[in-house]
Amino acid sequence: MKFGIHIMVGTSKYALNKTVKGTNFLVSDVIGNDACPWPSHGSQRRCTCQWQAKSLDINVSHPGGRAFYDSLYEQYAGWEVDMIKNDCVFGLDYRPDQIKYQSDAIRRTGRPIVYSLSPGGILSWAPAYDLIAQAKEVGPYVNMYRVTNDAWDEWSDIAPTTFDAAHNSSALIGAPSRNGRSWPDMDMLALGWIGSASDDDGPDHWANLTLDEQRTQVTLWSIARSPLFFGGDLRRSNLTTLSLLQNSRVLAIDCCSHSNRQVVASSGVRVWTAASGDNATVYVALFNLQQVTQTVTATFEQLDITWKGVSLYDVWTNKSVPPPGGSAIAATLGGHSTRLLAVRAL
Repeated sequence: MKFGIHIMVGTSKYALNKTVKGTNFLVSDVIGNDACPWPSHGSQRRCTCQWQAKSLDINVSHPGGRAFYDSLYEQYAGWEVDMIKNDCVFGLDYRPDQIKYQSDAIRRTGRPIVYSLSPGGILSWAPAYDLIAQAKEVGPYVNMYRVTNDAWDEWSDIAPTTFDAAHNSSALIGAPSRNGRSWPDMDMLALGWIGSASDDDGPDHWANLTLDEQRTQVTLWSIARSPLFFGGDLRRSNLTTLSLLQNSRVLAIDCCSHSNRQVVASSGVRVWTAASGDNATVYVALFNLQQVTQTVTATFEQLDITWKGVSLYDVWTNKSVPPPGGSAIAATLGGHSTRLLAVRAL
């Protein structure tokens, strides 16, 4: 990827009297009311790759509105942009007409641009089933759509809300889209040295998450096949942070596994499973969401394992693990920690 652009499609008051390319219409002829609750200014702190303006509705039933989008994406394609992240058209600010027409405009450029949706409002205000219904409607037109609030470096940003969102949207993982497939997006991985959500949140800092919590986050994102975005500063990343981002075995699960689903959810415990592309391996992710140590268990039946004998290895460490004594996979986990296992037939 060369670069992407994060947009809340809009324009400034200084451009309202400009002519839309290829038409006699003014920009003011095709825009509506303010659509996004944030921000009201034309910049975002610490962003050198983004431009965000006060977002406006574009009237896509108007020929000038359609021409506006066509010229916008023609320009982005000319810049060789590979990805568009579009705010304020999903979630509480749902605008399927805007999504579908922008998807059409992207296709007309002839460039395979990844089209990603992000909500402008706080998703916890809306029931999860509303988001899933939206995703089903617009999934065929996009490649990614956010199903969580912003994920920062606090445990409350991960559990239990993101686990619930991942479960609620798991049936849509890899659903067909006009440009390949579409994926529920659980937002960035705020690992290592990170910035702050706003000027009021204090200085840049090392992520507040413990190493166990960071590994839990990467494990969930991977076994739920969320797109992976690093939200830290690569220039200051240490070997520990890089080890979370560069484990090829974990990345392979995010890239190429299937049948990803949650099979256990109770008392601060979650268990997810998935299968390798050749079905020779069953992946099992055991999560302890509580602060106290507890044993997390999933039976072979819950995991759809029918092999009589199995071998186990730890995906993070690539080391063998003693086989289970019965027909269940179990691990005693410290607070907010995880075990990611690969299960194979003997």
